[in-house]
Amino acid sequence: MDKENPLYNSRLLSVYMKLLRDKYPDVSISKILAYAGIEPYEITDEGYWLTQTQVDRFYEKAVQLTGNKSIAREAGRLAVSPGTVGAMSQHTFGLLGPSLAFKVINRLSKNLTRSSDYQSKTLKHNQVEVTVKPYADTEEKVFQCENRMGFFEAVVVGFRLGLPHIEHPECYFKGGDCCRYIITWKRTLANLFSLVRNITLVLFVFSLVAGYFILSPPVFLPTILSTLFVCLVMSLVTEFAQRQEMTRSMENLWDGSERLTHLIDSSSRNVQLVNEIGQALVKKASVEDVLSTVSEVMDAGLDFDCGTILLTNPEKTRLEVRTAFGYSDDEINLLMATVFSLNNPGSQGPFIQAYHQKKPFIIDCTNEIQDNLSERSRELIKALGVNSFLCCPILVENEALGLIAVTNQHTKRPLVRSDVNLLQAIAPVIGVALQNAGLIEQLQNSFQKTLQVLASSIDARDNLTSGHSEVVTEYAAGIAEEMNHSEEFVGMIKVASLLHDYGKIGIPDSILKKNGRLSAEERDIINTHPARTKQILSQVPFQGIHRQIPEISGAHHERWDGDGYPEGLKGEEIPLGARILAVADFFEAITAKRHYRDPMPLEVALNLMRDSSGSHFDPKVVAAFMVFLEKRNFQLIRSKAQESEPDSSLGSRRRSPRAEYRTQVSIRQGQRVICGDSINISTKGIYLACSDFIAENEPVILTLAFPGAEEYTQVVGVISWINDSSNFISSKYPVGFTVSFKELPEQAKALINQFIRQQLSQVTRHNRHEIKDTRNENGCAVNK
Repeated sequence: MDKENPLYNSRLLSVYMKLLRDKYPDVSISKILAYAGIEPYEITDEGYWLTQTQVDRFYEKAVQLTGNKSIAREAGRLAVSPGTVGAMSQHTFGLLGPSLAFKVINRLSKNLTRSSDYQSKTLKHNQVEVTVKPYADTEEKVFQCENRMGFFEAVVVGFRLGLPHIEHPECYFKGGDCCRYIITWKRTLANLFSLVRNITLVLFVFSLVAGYFILSPPVFLPTILSTLFVCLVMSLVTEFAQRQEMTRSMENLWDGSERLTHLIDSSSRNVQLVNEIGQALVKKASVEDVLSTVSEVMDAGLDFDCGTILLTNPEKTRLEVRTAFGYSDDEINLLMATVFSLNNPGSQGPFIQAYHQKKPFIIDCTNEIQDNLSERSRELIKALGVNSFLCCPILVENEALGLIAVTNQHTKRPLVRSDVNLLQAIAPVIGVALQNAGLIEQLQNSFQKTLQVLASSIDARDNLTSGHSEVVTEYAAGIAEEMNHSEEFVGMIKVASLLHDYGKIGIPDSILKKNGRLSAEERDIINTHPARTKQILSQVPFQGIHRQIPEISGAHHERWDGDGYPEGLKGEEIPLGARILAVADFFEAITAKRHYRDPMPLEVALNLMRDSSGSHFDPKVVAAFMVFLEKRNFQLIRSKAQESEPDSSLGSRRRSPRAEYRTQVSIRQGQRVICGDSINISTKGIYLACSDFIAENEPVILTLAFPGAEEYTQVVGVISWINDSSNFISSKYPVGFTVSFKELPEQAKALINQFIRQQLSQVTRHNRHEIKDTRNENGCAVNK
């Protein structure tokens, strides 16, 4: 016998569950299920099947805790109760009477058990014989015989005929070849009325014949009419009773039909949802796009109230909530500030287990797992009002990328196995999309870093022109956006701008860094750099719109009037990207310091740009640039090399001194959450080491513990300075950014000031002087 072969539908045990809840509320159902090796959600799932061992252990523990050795038969009698066998009762009581129900019991029993063969034989209108013979490869127990008799009683009771009489002349567990049951029940009202009607009709015929010969005409006619009236009344009563039975039968059939229709619709929606998610993710090239799309599709298509997607950080040391749906704004803020440690041996919550064990978990009652949760997790569950939830790992090639977690905290619909199956179907699709998007982002980052290295190789030769390409890139991108070009075109312009001066790599330093004006010969050498740029970049296998980059970069010194170089192109012969680049390059050059001159004042530079419109530059491009500057309030983009860096020195004379401070910080930008590690802190802001991309001037919400505080605090801030991998400014600091505080609680200010004073007291005068020298060397512009 294979005891692991699934033989019994979970609906059989759901009857026991109802009995235990109603009659034995003090008995721990969770202990019974745990002893039997059954998950709670497996009982609520009508499509789940259990093994003989599981059913045996369930019964054994139930009898032990209740002390009721007749619990199997009592449970069988509850089989027709709402919320127990469900669809089985609808099929059974959609039939006209118990005779038909028992007649098709073999077919109906297959919905509940695969362990035995059921056969029935009608003996009378109100009596049947049922034989049950276990299959050769199964080993049923005595309590299952008792449970069957209880079920047979439930079938008859369900037709409102009272408790039937059951004889059990032969029992498989007492040496018989099978279990044989003879079930007798009361006749139905329709049958009784039909019998009386038939007897009355027979009497009517006899009375009609006999009266004709025996009774006198005055007596004969009233007698016949009276008998006829009784027959008609009985016929009407019989018809009424039969219609009632048919109506009840139709109602059960209709309920069953609706149930099956719902299941079909649900299955169809689930298949369609998986397809929709797959289709929606095909063209998503970033992790954030994937998460946003998945959240929208799941919110619209899944039958769950709320859901979240958690992903691991790059080091795979924690799970971070990356997107959520169905929650209120306050709940989303709470979720986004939460992380789950993956390398803490004490973490035994379902999220951690689902990730490490790579299998889904359904928690029916969060109260039962409180002991396995951290204090913060318990507070989170309480704040969200979550009573049950389902979490499923996102697996790709057996590697867990994160989790999907869903809950029905509002509708309270129980989570079942079909929900697990659905998420297990969706999770790999999401996983592949996330993995592909991550690879694309890595390629894009590598591409950007390569471009930055190429641009920096030119800028690094001269500290005064360091950062020139980055500033030109920002100006050019701003012009392209003002001219309403596509995002793809703007991206291409950024690349062309970064590389536009790459041909200068072959120009000698004696010319490139010369103080004073160049000779005609030197100017001719300088003027070769656009052609060199085009020649070098033509060897790069750019794809799509990026194929224009060599031509654009090589033509950024062409003039609108045709007096430019290297080819003397005129007007619209010049590629549009080159016309944009020419304006950006020229303006940055005249407003920045060079070896041979100081930066031109802004007003003078603007007048020169206007005067050059229509001769040197395309008027439309100049107009777009002026609008761009106007939107910036004519604030110039500074060369990164000359921007002041964040300072952690304690001895520096600054209005807001910083102190070195190390702690983990959660950074929320919209619905996106990333993590960083603080490097230094002041009452004005904090510098965070973080490799995730984030844009300058972006508002963020930080969650951190301030120096000396045990509790976490949320603070609103804005990204004010970036030191990232694609635009590396300072080697003094790790890749990251500065967040300027917009609102800082007074208690936090006091803690920071106290912390800084303590640090200052530990720094000697020599150390302060050394820190000050370092700042002057790395943070201040040098005038030559």
